[in-house]
Amino acid sequence: MKKTIICVAGRNSAGKSLIAKKIAERHGLKVVQSYTTRKPRPEEIQNGLENSDHIFISDEEFDRLDGIVAQTTINGARYCTTIDMLKKCDLYVIDPNGIKDLKANAGKELHIVQFYIYANEDIRQSRYIARGESKAAFVKRNKDESPQFNAYEQDHGYDIVIYNNCDIDYAVDVMDSYISIILEQRIEEIEASEKKTEEVAEADTPKKDVSENADTSIEIDSEDAEQPSVDDDIESIDKSADNVELAANTTKNDGNADSDDFSLDDDIDGDSCESDAGSKLVGDEEFNLDDDSRQEENCEEKEDTDDVTKSEDIDDEDDEIIEID
Repeated sequence: MKKTIICVAGRNSAGKSLIAKKIAERHGLKVVQSYTTRKPRPEEIQNGLENSDHIFISDEEFDRLDGIVAQTTINGARYCTTIDMLKKCDLYVIDPNGIKDLKANAGKELHIVQFYIYANEDIRQSRYIARGESKAAFVKRNKDESPQFNAYEQDHGYDIVIYNNCDIDYAVDVMDSYISIILEQRIEEIEASEKKTEEVAEADTPKKDVSENADTSIEIDSEDAEQPSVDDDIESIDKSADNVELAANTTKNDGNADSDDFSLDDDIDGDSCESDAGSKLVGDEEFNLDDDSRQEENCEEKEDTDDVTKSEDIDDEDDEIIEID
C-alpha cells in the first residue's frame, strides 16, 4: 500500500504553512522540513530554526543532496525535499511546480493528495507586511509566482480548495474534516502508538508498597487514638479544679510552718478534715454527696479554731493540741 502524502499549496501569505502546522499538532502528524538556500526570516530566528518549515543550507550543501524528488526556485532561492524525508512525514508545503516534480519522480511510491489554500490578494499583502516585509517585496514575489499559480487554478490541479480569508482556525477545521478521513488509518496508528507509550511509562513508574501504606495507615490510626477527646478535656478540667480546692483546704488547715500535718482542736461528729480530704481525692472515688456539707462545716470550724489558736500565746501549756500523722 502506498504511503499518503498531503501536499499543501498556496500563494505567498495565504496561510498554508500555519494551517499545515496546526493540522499536524492536532493529530501528531509530521510536516516536511524542506531544504532551502534562502536566509531565515526574523520570526524564524526568533522562534528557533528547529521549529521552522525549512532546513537552511548553502548552495554547496544543496548540490550534494541525494534522492531529491521535488525542487523549485523562488526569488533566487532553491527549495527541495528527498524521498527519505517524505517517507517519514505526512504533510508537505509545496508550490505547483514542486508538485509536478513530485508526481514525476515519486508518483509510483506515494499517494499524493493536493490541498490548495486560497486567500484574496489584499489580505495576503496585509499579512505579508504584518510579518515585517515591505509592500514592494510582496509585489515582486507575487508577480514571480503568479504564472504557475494561475495555471494551477485554471487547470484545477488541486483536489480540495480551502478558503482562508477570515479566521484561520475555521480554515483549519474545514481542512481537518478531510484530513481525518484521508489519513484515518495513519491517525489511528499514531494514537495507538501514543497509548502504548503511556502504558509502558505507567508500568515503569515505581509503585508504593501496599504493606508500607498499611503501616502508615496504622500509625495514623494510632496517633488519632492518642488524641484526647472533648470528654477527657472536661474531666481534666474538673480534676484540676478539685485539686485547686483540695490545695486551698490544705493551706487553710496547715497550722505548722515546718510540717505538712493538720492540727485539729475539735473532732465534730467523729469526722476530720483528713477524712474529708481523703473522700475528695480526684480520680480515686466519687464525691460523697450526703456528707459533703457536713465535711465543709467541719473544715470551716477547724479553720476558725486555728485562727483563735494562732492568736493565743503558743507557750500556753493548758491548750491541748491533737496531732495527726
